[in-house]
Amino acid sequence: MKITHHILGAAAAALTLSACTALPPTASAPATLALQLEFRRGTLHPGESAGGWMKPPAVQPINRIEIYVLFAADTLAHATARVAPGDSIFSAVLEVTPGEERRLVVEAWSDQAEVESLLEYRGVQAGVRITAGVEQQVTVTLYPVPVAGRRVVMIAGRGAGAAGSSRNQVPIYLISADTLRGLQLDLHAHIRGNSESFGLQPRGLVKDGTLPLQNLDSNLITSAGSPALRVVLFDDSGRSLPPLLEPRHLFDVDFQVEAGVPPGTRYRVWLSDFVVRDSNNRGLEVLSVEGEFLVR
Repeated sequence: MKITHHILGAAAAALTLSACTALPPTASAPATLALQLEFRRGTLHPGESAGGWMKPPAVQPINRIEIYVLFAADTLAHATARVAPGDSIFSAVLEVTPGEERRLVVEAWSDQAEVESLLEYRGVQAGVRITAGVEQQVTVTLYPVPVAGRRVVMIAGRGAGAAGSSRNQVPIYLISADTLRGLQLDLHAHIRGNSESFGLQPRGLVKDGTLPLQNLDSNLITSAGSPALRVVLFDDSGRSLPPLLEPRHLFDVDFQVEAGVPPGTRYRVWLSDFVVRDSNNRGLEVLSVEGEFLVR
């Protein structure tokens, strides 16, 4: 059973923040930080529970956005924007001293009086330097948040390569509120708009060497129709993966682009058939976010 989350009726929302110095306003003092918010929606893959398959919860509309501007551990500014369900454009104003690099955190909530408020999406952008008198454009990508004891988020990234080239990498990420002992998934690449996979083939994996899970294996399977790459990540010495509340790079998939594929061809890169086990060997559900590969 698969459920697709639709957020704000669009894939992106425009947001403008005004950052000002603590000094009296002058012609050169104000700084403007213009944010483009990109919501990456996902497909829900139910997992096992003690009593069988877990039933997906009802999807609630997002109607509140929280914006934080941080420096180290200190919150320099915070604003809340109320969003009518279905809207895609909103604005908020913050006062922040220009200067050192900031860390932006944006959270999207389902906030209704009848039910408990739920954090649905979160995006982080580090290394933002706010300069007085300059309008800056910053994109913040918001991903679904994990749910402890229930759900992890798997993300396929974006890649590109020319026809006839190899070793074109697409990163795979994980967000999890649980300690994990291992995972398995199938990776697919189809031309966008249909189920044809001709022209782009996965050829190998490159693991993130800093992961505690040291075993990464894969094999190409074709029994289900179009080829898919089955990936298993675990550790034979018993180590586990700690909670990862922001996207954590797991590995890269090396793709080969066949000769003759026209430039501009786009492939959707998506994940399916998950088995994710926490430290108690309990199966968790997965919200998967698809990626893309562009032939240049």
